[in-house]
Order: sequence, then structure tokens, then C-alpha cells
Amino acid sequence: MFASKAQIKFIACGGGNNIIQILNDLSMVYSFKNKKIAYVIIAAENDPVLLEIIRNGFNDLKKIFSLLGAEEVFLIEQKNISYLYSAQIVIFSGGDTSFLIKVLKNKNFTKKIQNHSLGIGAVMGISAGAIALFEK
Repeated sequence: MFASKAQIKFIACGGGNNIIQILNDLSMVYSFKNKKIAYVIIAAENDPVLLEIIRNGFNDLKKIFSLLGAEEVFLIEQKNISYLYSAQIVIFSGGDTSFLIKVLKNKNFTKKIQNHSLGIGAVMGISAGAIALFEK
């Protein structure tokens, strides 16, 4: 689904409950230092409990990204998906893989991500987000 001629790194990571360890592992592969990060939670939108947990914990998540050197972190849902194109790193959270893939296809994410002028250097996926990166 995400084949690209651009020099974008695609990084997949398994899921789990230790988000601090997951983000630390991702930062070892691609530096978050001085980067704008879009944390995409579309995969969680079909699960009200998971969505509420992510929204309630977002300020703590921003602190973790800050400790890892991020310049700015913003939360992306379907209603503001266009904001993710201003990020240098896009991270897809876990949740409903099929729902995430459907939304990304409907929003032409693949074609847009291939545009060199966007400035996105890495696309990362955690759990369902990782699976979606490799969907055909």
C-alpha cells in the first residue's frame, strides 16, 4: 500500500502496553529530535474506550515525545487528518486495522505521502498502525 520512490523510512513496531518503551525503541531507529510529530489515532476511533484512553493520556504522551527531543506533537483524527501532512514524522497508533486502512485509502494517503514536497521523513506504525503500513 505504501510503496514510494521518496526517501521515507517506514518503521513497524509491535503493540503492547508499554508506550514509553515503544516510543523509545522507535526513536532509536529514527530521531524525534527537533521534529514535528503527528500521532494518528484513527485506528482507535471505532473503539470509544480506547479512544478515550488515548485522548486522556495525550498530554503525558506529549511529555514523553518532548523528552525524546520532539519540537511539537499533535493528535490526528479523521476530522483533522490534513494536519498530518505538516509533520515530519507520522505515527499510527493501534486499534482497528481494517478501519484505518479504509480511511487511509479514502483520503488518498498513499498518493499524498509519495509527494516529496511534504517533508515527511518517517512513517511509523504501532500494532494495527504497523499492519496498515504493509497492506496492499
